[in-house]
Amino acid sequence: TAEVDILSAHKQFAERLRNDDNPSRHKAMMALYTEMTEISQDLELSAPFAYIPNDDIIMYNPGAPHISDYDLDYVFAHETSHRMDVLEYHSWENERFHQAIETCQKKVYDNREQLIKWFEPGGKYENAFAVSDIVSALTDGEIAGLVGHGKEYWSIPGFKELELFANISAGDVLDLPEKEEFKSLFKELFEAYEEMVK
Repeated sequence: TAEVDILSAHKQFAERLRNDDNPSRHKAMMALYTEMTEISQDLELSAPFAYIPNDDIIMYNPGAPHISDYDLDYVFAHETSHRMDVLEYHSWENERFHQAIETCQKKVYDNREQLIKWFEPGGKYENAFAVSDIVSALTDGEIAGLVGHGKEYWSIPGFKELELFANISAGDVLDLPEKEEFKSLFKELFEAYEEMVK
């Protein structure tokens, strides 16, 4: 069943972090958080996966469309990063992170044409979840690839910070291909994130 698959994938994700060839404090913390996080299914959930802060639980809807297309390591890294942020880091209160968002927004708009090409069929990040959501956040939903949110979502206070933190954290922990942009286009965001988690 879907439940067993999701739960065993969650265990494997914790093991992957524990046995990472390039360990870090953040990966060790995420492994610990992963092992202490409750995961539960909710057939009413509008998204395939979500961290619910009020209940401190990661929920998933096995009946959600396209749930089988998700990279579960990315999902767990993303949702667990939300949990760590809410309980520990508070990215939405971090002044350096705010400033980094503004700096990177300008850079994204300056490189708009290149970014649109990233997400086209055959583009560099055609199938990349993290960078798609990062660009969606930085352009208030104007530019995105596979995943992203609309203007209303990004206008909710704190949501931009939460999503940017979770995507940068997932990209970092999983060593995703888009991590190369953390040294250039999203450099200030990555540095502010690193300062929070070190």
